[in-house]
Amino acid sequence: MRQPRLMHTANRRFIILLTTIIIAMTSWCDVVTAAQKDQRVSDSLYREVARLFGTEHRDSFYAMTRAYRAYHHKVGDTYQYYLGWQHEIFYDINANNFYQALRKTIIMADEIKKRKDNDYLYEASYLFGIIHSLQGNMEMARVCFQRALDESKSQLPIRRIHIYEDLANTEMDTDAEAALAHIDMALKITKDAGNWANYNNALAIKIIIAFVQKDWAHVRKLYKEYDQILKTHGDKCSTIYHPYVMMARMAADERYDEAIKWTDSLSGLDKYKFTAIIYELAGDLHKALDTQKRYVHLRDSTNSTIMMQELNDATNDVEMHAMRNKANEERLKNKVMLMVVIGAMAVIFFLIVVIYNRKENLKTLKRKNNELEILRIKSEEAERLKSNILQNMSHEIRTPLNIISGFTQLICQPGFNPSDEEKADILNRITSSSDNLVKILNSLLYVAAKESESYAAQRDEVNVNNLCRMVYDEYRQTIPDNISMSFDTELPDDFCITSSHKGIETILENLLNNARKFTAEGSIKLKCIFDKQKSNIIISVEDTGPEIQKVHQKRIFDIFYKVDNSVEGIGVGLPMSRHIARQLSGDLTLDTTYQNGARFVVTLPTK
Repeated sequence: MRQPRLMHTANRRFIILLTTIIIAMTSWCDVVTAAQKDQRVSDSLYREVARLFGTEHRDSFYAMTRAYRAYHHKVGDTYQYYLGWQHEIFYDINANNFYQALRKTIIMADEIKKRKDNDYLYEASYLFGIIHSLQGNMEMARVCFQRALDESKSQLPIRRIHIYEDLANTEMDTDAEAALAHIDMALKITKDAGNWANYNNALAIKIIIAFVQKDWAHVRKLYKEYDQILKTHGDKCSTIYHPYVMMARMAADERYDEAIKWTDSLSGLDKYKFTAIIYELAGDLHKALDTQKRYVHLRDSTNSTIMMQELNDATNDVEMHAMRNKANEERLKNKVMLMVVIGAMAVIFFLIVVIYNRKENLKTLKRKNNELEILRIKSEEAERLKSNILQNMSHEIRTPLNIISGFTQLICQPGFNPSDEEKADILNRITSSSDNLVKILNSLLYVAAKESESYAAQRDEVNVNNLCRMVYDEYRQTIPDNISMSFDTELPDDFCITSSHKGIETILENLLNNARKFTAEGSIKLKCIFDKQKSNIIISVEDTGPEIQKVHQKRIFDIFYKVDNSVEGIGVGLPMSRHIARQLSGDLTLDTTYQNGARFVVTLPTK
């Protein structure tokens, strides 16, 4: 009787155990399935982020990175969450939006501190270093990269590779020993991890450092290891630095023509920087100088673009802040109105007084709104002037300064012995750049003092024909052969007027300079006639350049306004000339009936 009962108990325990196992397996499968689902969602989001990265679909990319961060915040993956921030910041960096990248990095760092995720502070410091290095502030970049290393000590070594590599890149030109020490750390980490792609990149950077030091024996030795790794682990290796490596290898063997071919495959500033170095090694100083000029021009142009982009971003932030302030003012006004209404309903016997006060308040509010509108218009005009000044001055002043600085450094280089022709060319370029700077500064000084400086008080006896011929002869020397220039006058040679000699000369110089800049071919004509009916003289300057469109005709006399921003100048010549003409009781106008180019007319009284 007991044996069957024992068997029944054993069977029941077996069933319970089997049921427990089935439940555990089901739960484990659910966990595995959920983890696989999470990974699929994460991979899908990452693929979308990678697809949009580098495109111009900025809003779509930002929306996807926000979704990426939101998802990983939800599942508790902190590392991937901050990686989403990195994707967005690197997108801004690639678009040269350094202001936005810096602002977002600051937000990211503040968020890390608020969440107390201090283990990830190194990522923000690393991004600060990237931004500073690309803006040319290598010392600050080095500080940020070193701080990132200090903050990442608790991280896996493999996550510190990019910091060592970028730190070595930053120190390459200033502290070669430190750069080698840091790149050796990256090599050790990648070799220990068997990460041949990153090992190959780090080895390439070490070759570039040896190239910069002109340590050709070291370049050849490192290249053998680099080449062997490519042969052994070719499918796993990165070739991002391969053109740099081959350039260094060819230079080490004095095969400069082949080294130049490899520099042609480089992009951006590196192409001109390393090409100039190769030409210098080859002893071709003329080509080195020419390439260095192009490098300086491209660098300055890039810096100007970045500066303008940062200025625009900062202006947009100011405008957004102003809009938020305005919205707060509107909400505050609504609250005040609501309190007035409630008070009026609660205290009926004060209703008449409240209504009267309300009307007075509305009048005051309307008056203040009008005052605010006037201030807004003035503020917008000031912002326009500021933007135009920065946009024009950034190129017009920096370009001649860079030319002077570049040639000065070149002349001071040991072993540079230019020919007489080259000396004359360098002197001419420096003199021309200096003259351009003087003209720009004189124009700015005039604008700054135009309200106080007066030509009306100058009472010179001006021989009009002689003055016109003097300015005409000066500019005729600068006109290309494919453009004809003429001077016609109906005035007697002894005809004089009482006016300002300096003022009329300035007007004519500005008008002829303007015609010269916009006339690619054809003719420039200077004419003088006498208006007997009004006892005025009329001086006109006409050219066969492009016509001034109607949209620009009313604004060309606005200070700092330019029809074509690609043409040299800061936009003060025409407004300055009109201001002087009106001080002399005359005027300067655009002849809108002239259709073969542009024609400006100066009207001056004879006395």
